[in-house]
Amino acid sequence: MTRVLGVDARQPDAWVAVELQDGSLAAIRRFDQLDELLDAAEGADTIAVDVPIGHDDPEGNQRDGRRRADVAAREALGEAGERVFWTPPLAVFEVDSYEQACRIAEEQGCPQPAEPMFAGRQRLLAVNEAAGDDHRIVEMHPEVSYLALNDARGEGGPLETYGRGARATYERLTLLAEAGLRPTRSLGGVGRMSPRDVLDASIAAWSAHRVAEGEAGRLPEVPDEDPQTGRPVAIHV
Repeated sequence: MTRVLGVDARQPDAWVAVELQDGSLAAIRRFDQLDELLDAAEGADTIAVDVPIGHDDPEGNQRDGRRRADVAAREALGEAGERVFWTPPLAVFEVDSYEQACRIAEEQGCPQPAEPMFAGRQRLLAVNEAAGDDHRIVEMHPEVSYLALNDARGEGGPLETYGRGARATYERLTLLAEAGLRPTRSLGGVGRMSPRDVLDASIAAWSAHRVAEGEAGRLPEVPDEDPQTGRPVAIHV
């Protein structure tokens, strides 16, 4: 049996996880801590998380501190490429204030962190620490995976809508339903899980299943390694 988890880490106080078994929806759960989620994921084949993992140009010597994964994802999304934030080196997230982070980024000549990304810095750092010892944990990006799923059904192109509005939710729910992953139990939220968080965890699980089955692609196709960890830096789809 192939067992995978897709994880949405958008909420500051929650990790939303969707579990698939042999490609079918098995569970939707909320965890307060990443450690709790990883304990529950014991025996899982792949854990796909919508958090950047690693950096292949932390010194800014090649692309002004821009990861090749982010460049490739933006190119794949075309006009919707701004949905992918630039990820600065992890050191930028190890300070207490956004102003400090922007100053460090400027000094290093790398992209400044988007405010939502910096607000989630503790989750980003926690995932990167865990991924150092657990190679089941892979990076994905919801919009890139939705693009891949849209391509797989023959439509092509990124989704037309973005954000938390009703149209964006309906477009994603419809696409997941066609893939047999409609998370009906999430509508209206389960506890403090919003529908959008569950939808993005579901598409993360879709990518996790593709990784576990050896069917996933990567952006970039041949990734560079993080010089600090030796891990390939790539967005998995």
